[in-house]
Parts: sequence; structure tokens; C-alpha cells
Amino acid sequence: MGQAVWKNWMGNQVVRPRAVHTPVTQKDLTEIVGKAASEGTGVRAVGGGHSWSAITQTDGELLDLSKYNQVLSIDRDSMTVTAQAGIRLRDINEQLAQAGLAFPNLGTIDHQSVAGLVSTATHGTGIKYGTLSGQVAALDIIDGRGEVIHCSPTENPDTFEAARCGLGCCGLISTVTFNVVPAFHLEAHEEVMELSDVLERLDEFVEQNDHFKFWWIPHTKFCIVMRQNRTDKPRRVDKYSRWMQQIVMRNVMLEAGLFLYSRRFRAIPKFNEMIVDFTPKQFEFVDRSDKVFLHPANVRHWECELAVPVEHGRSVIGELRQFIDNTDIQIGFIVEVRFVKGEDVWMSPAHGRDSCYIGAFQYRSMPHEQYFFGFERFASFYGARPHWGKLHNKTAADLQALYPKFDAFVAERNRLDPDGVFMNDYYAKLLTVPAQPQVENKAASEATVDPRSAARDDMASGLRAALGGGSQG
Repeated sequence: MGQAVWKNWMGNQVVRPRAVHTPVTQKDLTEIVGKAASEGTGVRAVGGGHSWSAITQTDGELLDLSKYNQVLSIDRDSMTVTAQAGIRLRDINEQLAQAGLAFPNLGTIDHQSVAGLVSTATHGTGIKYGTLSGQVAALDIIDGRGEVIHCSPTENPDTFEAARCGLGCCGLISTVTFNVVPAFHLEAHEEVMELSDVLERLDEFVEQNDHFKFWWIPHTKFCIVMRQNRTDKPRRVDKYSRWMQQIVMRNVMLEAGLFLYSRRFRAIPKFNEMIVDFTPKQFEFVDRSDKVFLHPANVRHWECELAVPVEHGRSVIGELRQFIDNTDIQIGFIVEVRFVKGEDVWMSPAHGRDSCYIGAFQYRSMPHEQYFFGFERFASFYGARPHWGKLHNKTAADLQALYPKFDAFVAERNRLDPDGVFMNDYYAKLLTVPAQPQVENKAASEATVDPRSAARDDMASGLRAALGGGSQG
């Protein structure tokens, strides 16, 4: 225990807790939570620190779970793995590989804690596959009184539904049991294509590949298209070429170029064209699944990622391109587009609908507020839901309208933690819906306007003015 200042990966969230704890046993966790509850102080836990949002903020007790990091069991009969909450994804991947097992789908980075990726519904891509929260088979959580609750689809099912994407405020996750599959290889094919061609063939790419995503390079007409499919072929990868592409070009050179060009905003489109020029037009390899899913992202940047119904993905991408073209905003990073199967996890952005996730990224030293505000503004008319670990401006009323199980989640959260031990100001704002004032003019309240049409008109004529000119210098 000791006084400390904690920062997330990006450095935009600085936490100054009353004390920092590094628990190593479940008993440590229950004692810390129980003591905090009796003293009326808050508790938040941190793992890999790869969230941009204020989910970790507290002036109470901060739990660093890095030493609570063991795989407890790997069961080949039930095809599950159980691990402590603080273990990093990269470590559990290695132990699964040694046992001939794997996750069916993963995201692009592997340094998150399993509690963090479950709490925020971290996802990969592939319309046949849901989020990592949807792969959870059971959980042990510690409620706001310091008591351990085991939950699964058949035991404490409401707690299970709330906690498997619990945003870190239903209870403290102690252990997670995931469903896993036999280890497999993926054949990866990457190529440069024009955005218009990708959008024209979007349904084909999504439906005919196990895992499909693309990176659009703003201010250009080009994308890097990535298709990954299961295969019985042996590993075939040029490690040097892969290292040059993943580490040197997409991290070291990208960081150096953005550092230089971000000081001259008007030069960003030219730099983005250079990225396309230096990207191999085609690249293929076969490797272990978790190695193929992985795309290390060491360049610090801002992220706003929104999930829309998959049938609206093409429209939102098109409007995002139009938005960038019609303003003076310069984008010093990619737009990442991925696809996720609909699932029943209460607070998953993919709840109840196959989803297209669109990630708007911006380099760390470049302004991002106007870009993200504009993106959220028009995407909201397509039912966009935010990724919980990334930046957004949704209110509790917005979320209540977007998530059919919002009220059930809040009720279960309040039951598990009636004194708000795991709450902070950020989640209090997101989960507390203000009482609606009575509408005196019934006719005015029933008047409707086509919001999508209004949004398009705004995009065409008034959005630049609404964003204060959209200029970044």
C-alpha cells in the first residue's frame, strides 16, 4: 500500500487515489473492498490501462491487479480456461497455445488485463464472432459489501448478464472463465484497395471471410484490407518482413512521420499518401491465430469507436469520408472498420444486432475534439453505440435509448453495490437518467423531423460552422 499517481497508456487519465494496493489473493480483494465499504470510500481497479475514458478515476482505493495474474485451470473436457482478473491477454494466450487451445477471436492488442477486456466488451472482427465478453462462461465477482459471488448463465444469471460487461462498476471481477476452442492457424491476406471498391464489395468481404477488417487512410482513396481465414496449412511467415511491416513501418516510422508532419497540419494529407506508397500492395502469411490477430499499436493516439447496425456501416463510412472532405480537419491516423456478431450481453455495443465498429483515430498531439464530435453527431442517427473504453459524449438518457437492457443493468448494479463503492463521477453521469420534465405543448412534443435528412443537410451546409470552422491551423 502507498501513495502514488497512476496514469493510463495514453496519459490523458491521471488518478490520484488515497492509496494503491497490489493484491495477490482473492482474500486480499475481499478485505480491501470490505474495508472501503465500511469507511465509505470508493474502489477502482486497473489492469493494462489501455482505456481512454475516465473509468479508472477515484480519490479512494486503487487496485493494481498486475500481481493477481495466474491461470487457475485449463479444462480440455469443458473447453474452458479460468484465470485471475489481472492476467494479461498475452500471457493467457501463451498458456493456451501450450495446451493446444485458443480464443476463437481476439482484438489487435494483447496487453490488456482479462478483467479490463471483459468489463469493456473488447472485440476483434468477424461477423460470426462476438466480443470477448460474449466468450465468458462464468465469473467470480466481489460485490460492494466485499462478498464473493459466483455467477454463470445458470447461477445468479442476472448478475452474470450484468457483470460480463459490467464497466467495472457492478463489482470487482476476481476470476474469469472463458470458453475456448482447439488451437488453429489463420491464413492472412493483406492488400491495398480503393475505398470505393471495398464499399462496393463490403457484403462479400464480410460474409465470405472468417475475419475481415480494413484501415482507411483519410485524405486518400485507399485502404489496407485484411482478410484472415482458418486453414490447415502449416505456419508460413517471413518473420523479418512481418517485423518490418508491424514494428518498423506501422510503429517506428509512423510515429516519426506523424511527429514531424503533425506540426504542419496542411502537410498531413501528403504524409498519408506516403503511407500508402510505402505499404506493400499485397502481403500473405500463415501463423498461429493469436499472432495473426495481433497488430501492435505503440503509437499513442486518441480513439473514438462507435458500433452501428451492420446494414448501416457502408452509409456511416461514406458520411465520415464526406465529413472529413467537407471540413478543414486533418486526420493523422487511420479509420479502422471491423465487424462483430450480435450477442445477448446486456451492455455490449453489439447487443441484439450484428454490428459494424468504426474507429476514428487521431495522433496524440493533434486536435481530436471536433473530429470526434462530428463523427458522433451524424453516427448517432444510425443508432451508434460507444466502445466503453474509448472517448464519447453519450449521456445516460442516450444510453437508455440505445440499450434495451439498460434499466435492468442499472437495477442489478445498484443491488450489487447499493452504496456505490465501485462508482465514480464518470459512471454516475452515464448511469443516472434525470427525471423527464412534463411537456406542456403536446403538439410540439409530437412533431417529428427526419433526423437523418437533417443530419445530411447539416453535413452539407452547416457542420463546419457548428464545429467552429473545423480548422486546426
